[in-house]
Amino acid sequence: GNPLKCAGIGMLAQGLAKNRTLKKLNLENTSFGHNVLATQALAEAVALCESLQSLNINGNLVGNKGAKELYTYLEPKKHLTELKMTHFVRGDLYGKLIVNMIKRNKDEKNPKKKGKGKKKKK
Repeated sequence: GNPLKCAGIGMLAQGLAKNRTLKKLNLENTSFGHNVLATQALAEAVALCESLQSLNINGNLVGNKGAKELYTYLEPKKHLTELKMTHFVRGDLYGKLIVNMIKRNKDEKNPKKKGKGKKKKK
């Protein structure tokens, strides 16, 4: 991958936060995960980029603190439905992140239909 490191992720995050059309972002092996501030900047930007549906951060060594940042910013957001992340974090944190993405994928593929229930008899 291309080593963006902290400074590169910061610049990317500034643009990403304003983007309204990007659907997929692949940042695999870009050497930012060891820096919690870079992960936080990325998480904030992804939370603001509501068009983004898929994020790949495999191979970036995101640790427990970085995973907490991701979870904090992404958990309340519903637009991101796919997260690819190498498992270098505590099992419970990784589970929360991945289970949220699986649930969102399921919800997106099977949206609740409104107005399709049984009609009430008069």
